[in-house]
Amino acid sequence: LENGTAMVECDNYQAGKIAARHLIERGCRHLIHFSGVRETAMPADKRATGFEEVCMENKVSHTEIVTSANQYHALEYHDFIEKVLKEYPKTDGIFASSDLIAAQLIQVCSKLKIAIPNQMKIVGFDDVNVASLTTPRITTIRQPIKEMARVAIELMISASEGNITPSQTVLPVTLVERETT
Repeated sequence: LENGTAMVECDNYQAGKIAARHLIERGCRHLIHFSGVRETAMPADKRATGFEEVCMENKVSHTEIVTSANQYHALEYHDFIEKVLKEYPKTDGIFASSDLIAAQLIQVCSKLKIAIPNQMKIVGFDDVNVASLTTPRITTIRQPIKEMARVAIELMISASEGNITPSQTVLPVTLVERETT
């Protein structure tokens, strides 16, 4: 949330590191990160940096797949995911920049007869309702949305009272292990 004086976000950099570490610990050696839209700079871009650093430290093959603004707004990734998985057949682990993309990954893997988690492991991001409604349920990075909203409101109130507030507040993320890893 940005209100001109303060920005509240989750630790996107740490999220990328946690996702990469988790996939590597589960035996993945050919990773893909479906990242955000590159035409627009977003805090989520830091996820790609954290993910890439852990992959490089562990000498693990990794590819960042950037989504388009059209896909982002339409929330439709099936054809794109299928094309990417066919282009990178060795892929055994994916970090999706949202649980919505992770859910569509599950559908495409099912269509292509790729078994999750045996052949493909997936980590999503957000921990929204869809993460626990899919089969298999999505391992994801939980973004502390309620806490972020609470802090943002407190900062706006404090700023409106004339108090000095931090220009940026970063809250921690956590891994929620489910069935896709």
